[in-house]
Amino acid sequence: MTLDKVILALGYRGKTCVTNFQYDALYVAFSRVHDRKDIRILVPKRADWTCLNYIYNLQPNPAIDSYFKGYNKEGATGTWNENVALASYRRATAPLPRQRRKRRLNGRPHA
Repeated sequence: MTLDKVILALGYRGKTCVTNFQYDALYVAFSRVHDRKDIRILVPKRADWTCLNYIYNLQPNPAIDSYFKGYNKEGATGTWNENVALASYRRATAPLPRQRRKRRLNGRPHA
């Protein structure tokens, strides 16, 4: 559903509050209007704009992103490939390699 105008109450409500926006919900909320000038942000009366800082750390769900990467964008069929989607998900959710610490020799870092 597309709206003419929308007001979004995005202020941070605490760590345990389930009403804080997640990435997916924020994406949908911003995509409901034709033009960004028709979006207004509602900031709580006793807060300032810093209550929106949590939004900077939101990340897309890797499962959803990987699902769409499974589609073949070439040709008119738009076929979906499970193996491509699964490989994308595994790359997105793989733990980062740990940095090895350099051993010290005589109290100095080893080059």
